[in-house]
Amino acid sequence: MMRKLLGSMGAGLVGALVLAGAREFSRRRFGVGKPRLDQFREHQLERLAHALGRRVRGKRLERAVVAGSIAVNAIYFAALLCSGRTDRPLTRGAVGGTLAGLAALVVPTLLRLGKRPRHLTPRNQAVTIGWYTLGGLAAATAWRGLGTRPLIWN
Repeated sequence: MMRKLLGSMGAGLVGALVLAGAREFSRRRFGVGKPRLDQFREHQLERLAHALGRRVRGKRLERAVVAGSIAVNAIYFAALLCSGRTDRPLTRGAVGGTLAGLAALVVPTLLRLGKRPRHLTPRNQAVTIGWYTLGGLAAATAWRGLGTRPLIWN
């Protein structure tokens, strides 16, 4: 049980790091904008810092948002792989990642996180779903190695 939990946590972190890397690569290479949830997190962190009498701007704010995104996504991917039956992890990772990508597009609208950005084209929507699917597949692939083998090899 503990091996499965630790393997899922490690695999979730791998998936979250792949997702963050893919988003950063897309931002730098293709000019794809930030997801609205990241913009919302930035705003909330600024509000929290202001309430605590601190200022968080620029790179520090960006790093804090990325760290928060990695933590949340790692928990999601770990829960996805740890729960229920453990057969077909790649299918579970692909479907779970695709659903997370769809949620990343729908949830900001449901939470009314500002107006729909102009840059949210069908291409960007497909790229967002692709990021999360890639993260789910990476987590599932890592889980196949981490969650099914003993922690100490002879």
